[in-house]
Amino acid sequence: MREFFCLVRKHDRHHLELKSNLPIPQKGKGKYDLNFYFFSPAQLHFTKKNISNDAIIRHIQTYTRFSSPALPLTGYTDPSCDLSPLTRIDRFFTRLDRGETISEPKIVYELQTMVNGFRGEVKDFTDLLQQIITEDSTNVRIYKNRIREMIAQMQQLLDALRTLFPRFLDVRISDATRTALSWSDEALGLIAIRNAIRLHVICEADTALAPLVPYIDEFIEKEDAYRTLKEYKSSFKALDEHAGETLAYRESMLKKWSQSSLYMRSMESRVPQRIGHILAGTAAATAMTFAVLAAFYAEQFFVRNSASWGLIIILSYVFKDRIKEILRDLFGRLLPRLLADRIYRLQDPVNGKDVARSQVIIKFGVDKDQPQEIQKERDLGTNPFKSILPPQNVMHYNRLISVQGKTLLENHSRLDAITEITRIRIDDWLKEMDDPEEIHYKLEDGKRKRVSGNRVYHIHLIASLKEDRKGSVPRLFHYCLVMNRSGILRVEPR
Repeated sequence: MREFFCLVRKHDRHHLELKSNLPIPQKGKGKYDLNFYFFSPAQLHFTKKNISNDAIIRHIQTYTRFSSPALPLTGYTDPSCDLSPLTRIDRFFTRLDRGETISEPKIVYELQTMVNGFRGEVKDFTDLLQQIITEDSTNVRIYKNRIREMIAQMQQLLDALRTLFPRFLDVRISDATRTALSWSDEALGLIAIRNAIRLHVICEADTALAPLVPYIDEFIEKEDAYRTLKEYKSSFKALDEHAGETLAYRESMLKKWSQSSLYMRSMESRVPQRIGHILAGTAAATAMTFAVLAAFYAEQFFVRNSASWGLIIILSYVFKDRIKEILRDLFGRLLPRLLADRIYRLQDPVNGKDVARSQVIIKFGVDKDQPQEIQKERDLGTNPFKSILPPQNVMHYNRLISVQGKTLLENHSRLDAITEITRIRIDDWLKEMDDPEEIHYKLEDGKRKRVSGNRVYHIHLIASLKEDRKGSVPRLFHYCLVMNRSGILRVEPR
């Protein structure tokens, strides 16, 4: 079972991406409490007074998807491996041969799963090899056999997939499903070539691995020739003067198609608005009741249209408005989970059933009001002048997720985690920032020399992920967002 994990990266200059992995329970329901605390300097005025919860939510997009299955490449071509998409597709055709009906969407789902798993395995291997060689290049020769094995395993999987083409000629298989097979083949080839070229570059740069280059090149040339023969739109012979543009578009389209099987459909619930209307009506009714009772009191004990009568009527309406606002605020603080800013239903992309529910709550505060473990992680106590400095403003983004683990595993038996991808547009932090360029000077050889520098701001982000149950200990992740007025410069883990 996977553990909680949170990775924060710069998506572009104006968007931050938070990727959180949540383990899925094999039985029952999983409940998770995700908290993201953004600490910003007081001079940026990032407070509830200046920014509404609705404005924050409009700048946040969250996608919930299944994590790619962790299956080694040898498992895909092993007929005895029950988790292999190829094994499951073979079983579908066995039932079809017996005259039974099969679910073609499930065949398409298995093809998409194979592409997603292949992409993750091959990319992770290449990334890890690059990292290891960068850190220690003295023993790279020990990886020669493993690189050769990876190329052979990629070829074996491609060959195994391509043996399915004759079986898909069955007249009971629709053209849409045949297209899915063709797209899977094209996508796998693109992934294989991209990573083989990376392996070529890695091996070419090291004398100990250089003998592998002809072997890798042979694989690439063979795959290029196959893709040209199939007349795939992404084959290099099919590309025109806009080759890079065409290839990037086709690769992106195939990636989105394969990953569409991973993303849950998010449906916004109207429950918060309805509850908000009910409580607002209750507060208004309570306030009006007070005003009516005050009017009855004035009618009973004072002469109509007298000064005392008029004063009571006026004060009753003043208090009526205050009572209404106080009650609305009180309801909001006493029932935070019921009055979530947004509630979403998450549906399984395979069958459209509701399999999860999430609630979003936005809160604003200052650094000293945050939980002790968050203050400690922020390391607020190390500044000896903290007491005389303005407090930092904190925006707290809370996401509560409930997942029906058993229901999910009925259609996704390989699943062991889901991934929450949250993209945040950071424009609201930039409004109060000063111009980024600052000029400094230093003395060099007795002469003043100009040094250009950027004025930057640090936004600290602390993520707290835990199960939503008593006694659960959160896992904390701390990042510093370095920004200037033009946007995000970099993200530094702490």
